[in-house]
Amino acid sequence: AEDSHPEEYLQDELRRQKEILMKVERERSIEIENLQARLLQLDEENSELRSCVPCLKANIERLEEEKRKLQDEIEDITYQLNEEQESKRKLADKLSHEQHQSQCNREATQELIEDLRKQLEQLQLFKLDAERRGRSNSSSLQEYNCKTREAELELEIRRLKQDNRALKEQNDELNGQIINLSIQG
Repeated sequence: AEDSHPEEYLQDELRRQKEILMKVERERSIEIENLQARLLQLDEENSELRSCVPCLKANIERLEEEKRKLQDEIEDITYQLNEEQESKRKLADKLSHEQHQSQCNREATQELIEDLRKQLEQLQLFKLDAERRGRSNSSSLQEYNCKTREAELELEIRRLKQDNRALKEQNDELNGQIINLSIQG
């Protein structure tokens, strides 16, 4: 059959080749259309992303600024906390010192009372001794009165010194409070 109609065969072959070529071209053009659509889509996405960049940069800057502010606040609070702790420590030291002073003053007062009690006993013994001997003459009595007055004056001097010390401590304490208030104010 091929030999009898070579022309027909050739025509068929050409037609078949043409159809194949058309099919390939159709597929190619569909593929190109798809690729162009995808390229367009990517371009749009790219534009969207580019338009987001300034906004994101602004957000980053804003967050950086907030972070800086928070770090500054933390530093301030830490400094204040350290100041408070230092102030507390100083107050504790002062209180400890005052308690020690108070204890020393109490002990000194006790010693003073004990000394005076002994002196009083001696004076009473001296008086009894003088009376026993019947030497209640004016010189003996004068001596007793003189010793008694001396003891009273000594007691008064010690009491005044004690008062003076206490007042000085109160004065120091008040000055300290005034200084603290002026610093805080």
